[in-house]
Formats: sequence, structure tokens, C-alpha cells
Amino acid sequence: MEKKILEANNHGYQTEQGDPAVNGVGITYVTTILVEGGNNDYAAYQGIGSHQFIATRGQKLTYERAKDIFPMVEALRYRR
Repeated sequence: MEKKILEANNHGYQTEQGDPAVNGVGITYVTTILVEGGNNDYAAYQGIGSHQFIATRGQKLTYERAKDIFPMVEALRYRR
């Protein structure tokens, strides 16, 4: 079942392996997804992959971490 994705945030992190033409640095993107739940609530998940993959198999974030990435998140509606 596909989850309803409200917003996505990508953040790049440098890695040791990469293209020598770019100072030998590679970049891996970690995506954070804000998902609407079935009970008028929502949750945020983080991982590497497609938005749907992260929404279903990503690591669930705490409310505090989700609020840092998605400032509009309301405490009372966040799935804990």
C-alpha cells in the first residue's frame, strides 16, 4: 500500500569514495520523508532509496528530529 508523502527533504553527505575529478569526494544523499497516516497523524522516515521505499522501510524519526527538518510538524499529530 502506497503511503501519502507530504514532503521530502534531501541532504548530501560527503563520502571517501568518489570521482577523482571532484577532489576524490563522493556524495551520498539521505532523504527524509514526511508521511500522512490513516488516523489524521503523520510521521517522518529517513533513508536512502525511492520516496516510497523510505516511507515504508526507512528509519522513523523522533518528533524532535522531524521538527528540525519539517518545522510545520505539530506535536499533537505526530505519530510516536
